Amino acid sequence: MPDKTNDRSQEAQRLMQLPALPAIEFFTIVLALPPSTAEHLIASDQGPRMFMLGRRRYIRRDDAMEWIDQRANQVPYVKRRNNRRDRAAA
Repeated sequence: MPDKTNDRSQEAQRLMQLPALPAIEFFTIVLALPPSTAEHLIASDQGPRMFMLGRRRYIRRDDAMEWIDQRANQVPYVKRRNNRRDRAAA
């Protein structure tokens, strides 16, 4: 049985070599977000800068990396509140 994580990693590496990434593939393959989250980010204009070619949205690789850096710097890490280990110890 093929390893899906390894396949996704290889596909993400291939996509990141392109000068412009298809927006939905960037979110679902590179960032491993669910399609619904990707669609929400696109619709609410919270994602990186995008442009249209035909019917598809694309993101320049540089814009994608800049957006990731901005998100990492502005959104602090918040510890998960429903940690299973915490419940087991209680």
